Amino acid sequence: MARKRKKQQSIEKLKVKEKKARVNGSLGGDIVIFVFLCLLGAFMVFPLYYSVIQSMKPVEELFVFPPKLYVLNPTTNNFSDMFKVAASSWQVPLSRYIFNSFFITIVICICNLFVCCCAAFVLAKCKFPGNKVINQITTSIGRRDAATRCIRCYSRFAS
Repeated sequence: MARKRKKQQSIEKLKVKEKKARVNGSLGGDIVIFVFLCLLGAFMVFPLYYSVIQSMKPVEELFVFPPKLYVLNPTTNNFSDMFKVAASSWQVPLSRYIFNSFFITIVICICNLFVCCCAAFVLAKCKFPGNKVINQITTSIGRRDAATRCIRCYSRFAS
């Protein structure tokens, strides 16, 4: 008898552990939050969807009013036409513009990392008047800027 009770109690404990915690304590609240997040996600994805749909439309469908959210005759000719027009009308090929964008992005990221690491080293290792104030400022705005996050991380690990 005692074994059955212990076994039944252990099963009840397992059942209690299996229950999922609710965000706000009620199923209705969880459903409202879920629906809100789905609508917010759809709102954020819509511009991407619209730009992809517009890029697949032929020229005849582009200027239809009101604009449709679907494509009747999808085509990828727009992309090949873009490269042809760009190659014939511009003196600099489109691939050069793309290369420049990637190159500038990479160089700026590397330079930003270098400057942030130098600033983090000085703030972590050197003691000068106003050091504590600057560290407090970087800590308070650290959630907003990548450079201040880098400084805070270096300061933590350097100590």
